[in-house]
Amino acid sequence: MQLVFCLYKYFPFGGLQRDFLRIALACQSRGHDIRVYTLEWRGELPAGFDLVRVPARAWRNHCRYRKFSAWVAADLARRPADRIVGFNKMPGLDIYYAADPCYEEMVRSLRNPFYRLSGRYRHFAAWERAVFAPESRTGILMISGMQQPFFMRHYGTQAKRFHPLPPGVSPDRRAPPDAPAIRAAFRAEFGLGGDDLLLVQIGSGFKTKGLDRSIAALAALPEALRARVRLIALGDDDPRPFLRQAKALGLGERVAILRGRNDVPRFLLGADLLVHPAYSENTGTVLLEALVAGLPALATDVCGYAHYIAEAGAGRLVATPFVQKEFDAALAGLLADPEARARCSRQALVFAGQADLYSLHERAADFILSYERKPPENAAGNRAGFTMFQSTSVAGRRSAEGETILPRRIAPLKGEVFNRNPFSMSETVLYPPFDRLWAGRDPFAMVEALQGQVFRELAGRRTLRAEIDGRGYFVKIHRGAGWGEIFKNLVSLRLPVLGARNEWRAARRLAELGVDTLRAVAFGERGADPARRHSFIVTEELAPAISLEDYCRDWPRTPPAPALKRALVARVAEMARRMHEGRVNHRDFYLCHFLLHTDPPPTPTALRLSLIDLHRAQIHARALPGRWRRKDLAGLYFSALEIGLTRRDLLRFLRIYFDAPLRRVLRDKTALFKWIAHEAARLAKRYRRKTLSAAKRNAAP
Repeated sequence: MQLVFCLYKYFPFGGLQRDFLRIALACQSRGHDIRVYTLEWRGELPAGFDLVRVPARAWRNHCRYRKFSAWVAADLARRPADRIVGFNKMPGLDIYYAADPCYEEMVRSLRNPFYRLSGRYRHFAAWERAVFAPESRTGILMISGMQQPFFMRHYGTQAKRFHPLPPGVSPDRRAPPDAPAIRAAFRAEFGLGGDDLLLVQIGSGFKTKGLDRSIAALAALPEALRARVRLIALGDDDPRPFLRQAKALGLGERVAILRGRNDVPRFLLGADLLVHPAYSENTGTVLLEALVAGLPALATDVCGYAHYIAEAGAGRLVATPFVQKEFDAALAGLLADPEARARCSRQALVFAGQADLYSLHERAADFILSYERKPPENAAGNRAGFTMFQSTSVAGRRSAEGETILPRRIAPLKGEVFNRNPFSMSETVLYPPFDRLWAGRDPFAMVEALQGQVFRELAGRRTLRAEIDGRGYFVKIHRGAGWGEIFKNLVSLRLPVLGARNEWRAARRLAELGVDTLRAVAFGERGADPARRHSFIVTEELAPAISLEDYCRDWPRTPPAPALKRALVARVAEMARRMHEGRVNHRDFYLCHFLLHTDPPPTPTALRLSLIDLHRAQIHARALPGRWRRKDLAGLYFSALEIGLTRRDLLRFLRIYFDAPLRRVLRDKTALFKWIAHEAARLAKRYRRKTLSAAKRNAAP
């Protein structure tokens, strides 16, 4: 039998790529011919594989992938195959190996609605629909059940087309009989003493895997414990941003980032804890690799395989929505408790000997070889060729009868998401306790009925603090900006803020970047008319806390401890750098929007700042435009003019913000500094003028 495997890129240390190779080898071992279509191949080519490097070229990836599909379709017309298996979403597949999360869910959760007007979105949405639409006949191999509800909600995919697979941990990850000797040799090689503790983080794609969260948690450890801990990260990715982060936090010698290696089992046996605080992860195979090696794990519960850690008692999971402080506490607790780690290790090894964690690749090969190719329901189905969906409109989500496909609600595992309508952009997301308190009720009616201290009451917006289920929350309700406000913003060449979605997206993006911010626990939006769209966001109260503006107000008269001031300057600079490197600008970037948490009282080694008031923040698809960076920095400098900062403080901020030697910064950024100083002076002059005018109005009889 001639089998075809399609994937865009192959490199040796990617999880998807390893799965592809082992499945293809399993099929080949049963006597079948393997042909592989790919754009790039790095690493050794197994004997007997017919490798076809597709000569598709384009400046943009999605254009390149479109050409890839067209070229493969033409080649398959000349050289047919019995099965076509895809490891990336594309039309024309008999079988799709679902290693990637739902693209449509990601876009609607994390992207600006205007992103859906882009060609990139239209391409990937159409390619995903080609696989999951009800009229498609592609069989879907699911390696994680967490994503299935999202595909069913967005596309109405039939449940019978999903075929779950067990995990596929490589047998060489299991702890061998001589594991103690391997561990001793490994620790000697890396200079680890008996009291030293080693954290490992394994996986390409350091940002998605949350390496920044791990480094931040290491920095937050108590000083005595931190002095004993090292972190080694392994993976095929750019280490420079994370090495800069480690250096800024004073961890330069305690963090090492290595390229992907073939001796990963030695790291699993030699370490004391696996950390995997991923932002999103369809599976997280490394969690199972640690489990079968007897290595305790600390991970986020968004990983598809995280439930195995809980079932085995092999570590701890941090709940969604992610809070860095909770992860820091969990890490400190596990590192300080050797008995707990030993117990997790014993339980992991027992579980690894009983559960089926190894047969994914054989089971996938069974399905591929037994799959019966079926014709589509209509002549334009996915077997009609790879080019069928190249011009598909994203709005074309209609059944054969012309009715809009809006499947019944299926609750996801984390948070309650319902009433999501792709045409009116109607959506509601509820996390505890609101998923329980508002179950079966209209969330928009419930949020309008909330009572509490009102901070702002306008025609189209209301902000209040409410006590709900024994906790304090801030609630922002938007009832539509009106066409007059929209046109006024557009005439001024500004994008209008149409509701709570902007703040919802910004809070999630900053959390991804490791910038402490509001923790949103409820969000809703409904209505197609942008001028009358009804939306709300509920965030946990950040208390006890004080704004940095109020905290620093008396510094000119009563200067703070020098170490504390240095730590605050460094933290603000680091948060600003992370935000801007993450393509986000605030637009109201003042000290009053930094909240300093006062429980426990801030010290140079233990302080926490949260950035708030995100309703005007912008998230950019590419690098942050220079003008928005300048505006943010000028606003921050203006708000700090009167708190007694010295030249040394400003230079410290610049060195950390630009993450470069100070001499180079002063040489290369002179024009920027002049503009910021001029703009800050202008803002200060305008502020004094407004303050004086207000005082005159108040004094008038």
